[in-house]
Amino acid sequence: MNRIVKIILPVIVLLTGIPLLAGYYDAGVRFFMHRRYDEAKEQLQKAVETAPGNGNAYYYLGETERNLGNYEKAIEYYQKAVDNNASHKYYKMAYWNLVVLTEQRGNYNELVKSCKIFWRRAGDTGMKSKVETLINKSIWSDNTDAVGKYNAGMKIKEGSPEDAVKNFREAISIDPRFLAPKFEIGLWQYRQGRVSEALSYFNEIVGRVPFYGDVHLLLGTIHYNQNSHGYAIEHLSRAIDYSLVGKEAEYDIYLKRGSSYFKTGDYEKAKDDIATARRMNPGELEPLLLLSAIHIKLENYDEALKSLAAIEKRSPDDPGVLLQIGSIHYRKNDGRFLGYFDRLYQALSASEKFAPESYGRAMEILAKAHYEKSHFERAKAVMDFIPEERRNGDLRLMAARTAYGLKDYDSAIGNYEKLSLGSEDSAFLAAAYTRKGKNENARRLVERYYTDEKFMALAKNHRGLRSIISEIEKERQKKTTDGSPGLEPGNK
Repeated sequence: MNRIVKIILPVIVLLTGIPLLAGYYDAGVRFFMHRRYDEAKEQLQKAVETAPGNGNAYYYLGETERNLGNYEKAIEYYQKAVDNNASHKYYKMAYWNLVVLTEQRGNYNELVKSCKIFWRRAGDTGMKSKVETLINKSIWSDNTDAVGKYNAGMKIKEGSPEDAVKNFREAISIDPRFLAPKFEIGLWQYRQGRVSEALSYFNEIVGRVPFYGDVHLLLGTIHYNQNSHGYAIEHLSRAIDYSLVGKEAEYDIYLKRGSSYFKTGDYEKAKDDIATARRMNPGELEPLLLLSAIHIKLENYDEALKSLAAIEKRSPDDPGVLLQIGSIHYRKNDGRFLGYFDRLYQALSASEKFAPESYGRAMEILAKAHYEKSHFERAKAVMDFIPEERRNGDLRLMAARTAYGLKDYDSAIGNYEKLSLGSEDSAFLAAAYTRKGKNENARRLVERYYTDEKFMALAKNHRGLRSIISEIEKERQKKTTDGSPGLEPGNK
């Protein structure tokens, strides 16, 4: 018995002295190897406290908790091992353990998340296959008749899509819980432009299979295109978690979600997504444009201009860039906005594309600026570019005055006649009428405003209107001399 004590004692002394000799991590590993899990946990926890980025220590903490039956805690530590740069060997083992534990516990959402991350980082195609198998199993049916109808539809869906849909509907009538044909019908409805019907099918699928990332991506895209940005964020976030798509597609997801965050006013989250998109595809300009738009909203104009200056060098005629730089200068009351909006007009008109709503306001500002500088030809060209349905009263009045200044009396009359005018502009309209030989129209205006001092002062400076005024005055004088009632304003 004494001999046995002598053999064991040096081992105990050696183990308890490990922290002093080799550090907390090595001590924890050796305790773990000797299945002394409580001591292993104590040393490994000290290791991550003193060096939080020690991914290998997190891996052994996960192993320790798993051996103790604390599976939720083990999953937590394995995840930290992955997130904290565990060595290649422990990184792969941590991931496989994550996958195994989450699958055993039926936590398929976390399982798919883990598989996606491992597939993305390590390129393990087995992880992608595992997710595809899990999804296929989740949307499948045990009813052979329903599966037969589904397979029949799949064989003819390219050549006879409507007949295929008929087969899919029959499969669903046999097994209402069969999701695979519902996905195909939803996809067909979406391609036909029947978005509401497609949404109904896709929502049912993710309601029962929440880790089906590709359907979340479809839903996110639909809601994004419909400007339903709250729903877009929800589904695009699930697509980021679960959809195993290529980097280009993932870049697009982050960009769309960042744009949706921007539209909903969550600028910090928008900036995070933009930063991610830029890391994934540094050469693209769209993230920089979105970032500058955020800075503009936050009135960080100098920061916005820094982003835009870099884009302008690479794409000097990009309408979005010209719009944003011009808008910043306009808000800062900097006259340089005029040059940028002029370049924007040139770019838009050269492309022969109608200016979208976001450019319309810039065109109105540009037209007004040229009008106020008496650059009437340029002002008219810009206003002619603005669509008819967008022309409000102020813009139409400016168009009428500009046309009059350019002696384009037909255009001036056309715009004036669509407005409710004051006496000053009525005088210009009356003058335009005389220029086009419409003296009766001009006379009616003179009679209406005969007692209006401003109108008459302007009218008397115009030769054509002076003659009309003279005629009216003679008629009034004659009727007064004859004892007839005088001509009242508004009466001929």
